[in-house]
Amino acid sequence: MSTPLTAVDLTGAVAGTQKAIDFSQFVKVNPAAPLTDTAALTLFNESGCGLQWVMQASGRGGYLPAGGWLPLEIHRNDSNVLLTVIYTLPGAPVSQLLPTYYAPGEFVPPMPILGNSPIGIGGTVNTSSIQTLSNEGGAANMLVEDIGDLANPQLYTLYSDGHALWKVDQAGVVHQVIKIQTAGNPLQLGQTGDVAEVLGNLIVDGWIGAYANIIYSGAGINTNILRDYVNANTFLDASAGDGSIKLSQIGKVAEVLGSLTVDQAATFSAAIFDNPPDVTVAGSVSGTATLWMPLQGKLKLAILSMANYQNGTVTQTLAFPTAFARGLLIIAGGIGDSTHGGVYFTLAGVTKANQILTALAATGGTITANQNNVNAYSVAENLNAVDSINLINVAGAAHTAHVFMIGN
Repeated sequence: MSTPLTAVDLTGAVAGTQKAIDFSQFVKVNPAAPLTDTAALTLFNESGCGLQWVMQASGRGGYLPAGGWLPLEIHRNDSNVLLTVIYTLPGAPVSQLLPTYYAPGEFVPPMPILGNSPIGIGGTVNTSSIQTLSNEGGAANMLVEDIGDLANPQLYTLYSDGHALWKVDQAGVVHQVIKIQTAGNPLQLGQTGDVAEVLGNLIVDGWIGAYANIIYSGAGINTNILRDYVNANTFLDASAGDGSIKLSQIGKVAEVLGSLTVDQAATFSAAIFDNPPDVTVAGSVSGTATLWMPLQGKLKLAILSMANYQNGTVTQTLAFPTAFARGLLIIAGGIGDSTHGGVYFTLAGVTKANQILTALAATGGTITANQNNVNAYSVAENLNAVDSINLINVAGAAHTAHVFMIGN
């Protein structure tokens, strides 16, 4: 049966160090079959030493590399083998040579493939003064290097023409990180649905094209001019460098879909075109009556416009988009007299009376108080909160006129 021999300790060995393995006490051949049944010796070099071995009687010899394993046939007159260190690898984690004797005719198991040894190479291994790994002159699209794990091979691939793909295995899920292409955009970062995070600053010498929403936090976007990707039209210009910005450009529209708050004075260098949504009713006989409310804050302004309006049935009501909270001043055009039209104001369906101006005077005008209706060519004031204007049905007359209402 096989017999492990005393391990050879190569700790501290240097080139030229010699060690011997003595197996003289063992049988070398089988007397019944001296030509075929010979003994054997296996050497497991679990060290960082490269060795030269020589059988001292027969003179046979060879080399055993660091981390190598070797079976040796023992001849009839062999009794020991001399080992000489010819090189050492720095930082090897083990330093033992493990010999095993096999009797004549005993089965010797096959040796493992070189490279499975746990011998590690530490420090620097210099092959020459050249420090460049070169792969030149090959055809395009040849795989030069690839790396992967057991579950996901080729997580990293590099080809001779420079195109490459680098992915990462995150808990079994593969994510593309970098893709270098020979067609289309040369470089892609990340993949759809993932986030590519820049921990420091990012400088872009050209333009940035965003095919989806731009979401930012922190100090915001540091740039002078933002333009749309398709037509290169400027929509934000901060090039003055003093904190001021310009929105859109001459001849274009900057639309605010929500609310706009201005904390200080606003200067307009051209006309203001208000375009609030209107409320329109059609007269049962002819025409329309339309209500606009361009100012709906603390100062409220509403305009009623009649266009050949005639309604011969019930009163029609138009609700203000924002109710007047503290009353309003009313200036009415030709909206019909007391028998052919007029308007009145309500809050939650309840009529709120008006003060009608009946005379002008230097010392103060005269009013008629508590009048429900406002008729043609009148100036009136309503001191109540109101939310609707009501159009009195017109008998036998159509009107094209306006009512201006301003208040709080």
